[in-house]
Amino acid sequence: MNAPLSVRQLLACLDVSVFRDETAAALERLEDERACREANRRSFFENGLLLAGMAGCAAATVAACRLSAYAGWIGLAASILFYRLYAFVPVVWGRCLCWAYFTAGQILFLQAVSVEAPAVAALAAGGFFLLSLKKTDDVLCLGSAACVFCFFLTVSSFALLRGDALNFVVPFLAATGFGACAFPCAALLPRVTVFIFLIWPLLLLAGVTAGQVAGVWNDVSASGAAFTFFAEFLFLNWVLRAETDRREKALCLSAALLALVAAYTVSPGIVGASALFCLAFLIDSKALAVFSVAAILVFSGLYVLAMPADLGTAAKVCFGIFAVLFLLQLRLKVLIRRYRERSAG
Repeated sequence: MNAPLSVRQLLACLDVSVFRDETAAALERLEDERACREANRRSFFENGLLLAGMAGCAAATVAACRLSAYAGWIGLAASILFYRLYAFVPVVWGRCLCWAYFTAGQILFLQAVSVEAPAVAALAAGGFFLLSLKKTDDVLCLGSAACVFCFFLTVSSFALLRGDALNFVVPFLAATGFGACAFPCAALLPRVTVFIFLIWPLLLLAGVTAGQVAGVWNDVSASGAAFTFFAEFLFLNWVLRAETDRREKALCLSAALLALVAAYTVSPGIVGASALFCLAFLIDSKALAVFSVAAILVFSGLYVLAMPADLGTAAKVCFGIFAVLFLLQLRLKVLIRRYRERSAG
């Protein structure tokens, strides 16, 4: 039998009435699930084409105006045009076209300004970002404005502060993101912007660490980043002060002090990713948790590559750490069993 049967035809062959309440409800639920799957499949390809079209439009705008002497003014005009027309465009493709020109305009204008004055470019990027918060609630526009702001803030910091750039960029962005997550009722920043502010410092720190491992960036200091991640643990302890007892407060403070020591002796990136994982658990964000776990693995790999010992010595150290942790786990199991026996007795 090669012809496919629908569910209704199959029920009719089995002499089951499709007009019964139980059967009708099940059929309606099945039809809704099938329609939802088809809609998700269509939206996936449509969104893919939409993103490709927006990226191509933004790239074409930048490439066409990059060599022009008036690129900065063209970019500023494109950004102003976005603010004027975005609210009056009802079509999705029109909004996406406005987004592409907005992103291209930011890049053109800030690139032209950054050649003469990097700090002014960073301030202008912050102005674009604040204007986007007031003018639109579109995720793409907010995300592009936040990414461009973080990028030019980083570039201007490296141009002005040189080796101390991380001590400014990482504390500023991380503190802003953590503060917005701690006070969601105040609606300080949209969720997508908060995530970008939390992710960008770790990406920047991973790039700098990889450069240090390769011997490219040896004069970059990350002491401020280490203290920032320690402050994040303290901040999480303060947020959870009403949910923990005295013993748990002591354990949390010990964990924060351990994070401070690990940030200065092992890797500040591992500590920062761990703090981000704890925050993702508190705000129930699966995407942020997945990113933090991936960041922990990346920073762990960079730390192993940066070790002065050879691979044999590194393997022995890893085996010793595993043995110590295994013995501690066994000891904790014994203590927990004794505690339960005393409580039951």
